[in-house]
Amino acid sequence: MYTFWKGFLSSMLGMFVVSILSMVIFFWIFFSVVDNMFESKPFKVKENTVLHLKLDQPLSDMTKSPGFPFGGMSDMGVGLIDMMDGIDQAKEDDNIKGIFLDLTDVNAGMASIGELREALNDFKESGKWIVAYGRGEYYSEKALYLSSVADEIYLFPTLVMEWNGIGVERMFFKGTLDKLGVKVQIIRGSNNDFKSAVEPFFLSEMSDSARHQTQVMIDQMWGTMVQTVSGDRDIPADSLNKYADDLSIRTAQDAADLGFVDALKYPDEVFAIMQEKVGVEDLKDLNFLDVNEYVLETLIKEADEADDPSGDRIAIVMAEGGVTTGEGKEVHSTTVARNLRKARLDDDVKGILFRVNSPGGSALASDIIWREVILAKKVKPVYISMGNVAASGGYYVSCGADKIYCSEGTITGSIGVFGMIPYTGKMLEDNLGVTTDYVTTHKHSVLSTNKKLTEEEITIVQSEVDRIYDEFISKVAEGREGLNKERVNEIGRGRVWAGTDAMRIGLVDELGSFNKAKSDLLAKLELESDAVEYFPKRKYPPLLKLKAMFSALDGGDEDDENETIQASDDWTNTELYRVYSTLMNDLRSIDLQPGVKARLPYTIEIR
Repeated sequence: MYTFWKGFLSSMLGMFVVSILSMVIFFWIFFSVVDNMFESKPFKVKENTVLHLKLDQPLSDMTKSPGFPFGGMSDMGVGLIDMMDGIDQAKEDDNIKGIFLDLTDVNAGMASIGELREALNDFKESGKWIVAYGRGEYYSEKALYLSSVADEIYLFPTLVMEWNGIGVERMFFKGTLDKLGVKVQIIRGSNNDFKSAVEPFFLSEMSDSARHQTQVMIDQMWGTMVQTVSGDRDIPADSLNKYADDLSIRTAQDAADLGFVDALKYPDEVFAIMQEKVGVEDLKDLNFLDVNEYVLETLIKEADEADDPSGDRIAIVMAEGGVTTGEGKEVHSTTVARNLRKARLDDDVKGILFRVNSPGGSALASDIIWREVILAKKVKPVYISMGNVAASGGYYVSCGADKIYCSEGTITGSIGVFGMIPYTGKMLEDNLGVTTDYVTTHKHSVLSTNKKLTEEEITIVQSEVDRIYDEFISKVAEGREGLNKERVNEIGRGRVWAGTDAMRIGLVDELGSFNKAKSDLLAKLELESDAVEYFPKRKYPPLLKLKAMFSALDGGDEDDENETIQASDDWTNTELYRVYSTLMNDLRSIDLQPGVKARLPYTIEIR
């Protein structure tokens, strides 16, 4: 019986695998044939076009493929770097007359918003216009911060306006773990009192160090926002702070009365304003083009289909996400190290711009990437552009470069390390009746979550954590001119810094966007602005190609209606879901895989 079922299940599994492989091969051949038979019509920007930009989806650095082959263009996930290139291209496109900023909230970090504002301001200075409009349920501070770059800002008459400052709320799970009988053994660098990533698991509220660093950081972020809005909207900074304290801005009418926006308008009135700006008599002649579609069709598709670049150029190496070992789409050490190595070994690549947007992660993976930065630096200049966050392991991989750029809203530093070992034995015994026993050859042969670390073992782990922290600050001191090891230790200890303070204390060299870092490196090497190669290469999403093939089979549609925008409720916007997602995110960010971590304490969301 056992042999029969074993053979039966093995055969079924084999048949299933063969069937899947056969289907993959069939569809690959089928779509290859269809691709050769039917060519989609070349993309063309129509006359009297307005570029439509909305940021209701999370804005990452890198462009991501759609999750569903026939989804709308809003599902394409165009990244910040490509979006800024698209805006730069649009200012030279005679068919694009202006930009429509269609905003409610802005799902992006402060640094990303600052960089996007810079690109939009450059577009505006070319002589073209920008109109911003809020027509969802509410208009956030971040939406106002971004839209203040526009020539005109309008709001739907009945929406809620938010202007109440920046607040940080952290959830702590010590009480939950106590109820479950789970104990967490925390080992941080001996003086890493600012390294607060693990505080939710052994404290019930913020430590004094965590509270202090968070206060300093959000004060600086708020100051940047206030200064920017004050300059753009001609409202005194003192008044902006008073309005936030008094909750003076609650409705769209409040915002209009106090000069935050120009007027309250219904959508048809805003369309009429843009219609007049473009100079068309009929609304049907006003063409809206989603920025995602524009970037994908005119920039990324062209880059994907182009031959491999040749001649002198710079390499732009992208690294976004948590730092881990292995390969993958985030900051996986093998993948990123390979890209840096390819750029270093290519004689035509004269310099490297390494874009880092990472809260850190594995200390080992960080060290692997750091080593490639150092090797590249020996043969060609290496510049760093920091995104929303380049902290802990994200700063580790950056500190050895020739020059580091960050934005005012960048979160960086967090020079520190930690280890976290949970003890679940008591929970299993008390709640499930599960006990464990051990047979070992030596006294430390079993290191398990079901067994508490002994004092001797804690001492050993502590010494390893301290050793890695010492290596971290040594590497920072070596890479940062003007900083010795003692000074790095003073500003380290796991402390997080916002961009302006990071430059003041020497952790970065210059406040500047990705575009600023790129133009400076190109100028240093006396190269043209388009002498650039991306690692990884920009790829046109295959699912969009599939969609285009079906469109060609169907004959296409010359008379697509202008897109419409509808507000939708987010079912996840509940307190229970927020508790759950916060716990899961904290657990994922800690990463319970073996090894010492160098990771940012938390993520700040401005709402």
